[in-house]
Amino acid sequence: MSATPTNEAGHTEQTSEPLDDLRLDQWADMLGIGSKAVLTTRETASVLRVSEKSVREGIKDGTIPCVRLGRRLLVPVPMLLSSLLRGPTATEAAG
Repeated sequence: MSATPTNEAGHTEQTSEPLDDLRLDQWADMLGIGSKAVLTTRETASVLRVSEKSVREGIKDGTIPCVRLGRRLLVPVPMLLSSLLRGPTATEAAG
């Protein structure tokens, strides 16, 4: 049995990785995306817990990355996760 790391004050130290250090695949697992390369607008809405209309609006205004394949709008998972981790730009936040 290994000892739990503690700091000088005797408090248990946090041993999990900081959120910034998680890899995109770990984020995908946490969000329930798994190993999918792209998401539909419906799947994206489910992951983000917003309406499908909000996803389409985010795609239209550029806040959600998208690839058009014929009539289908597909959201590339790596680009979505990167944009979520990066956060809104000053223009998007003011918007």
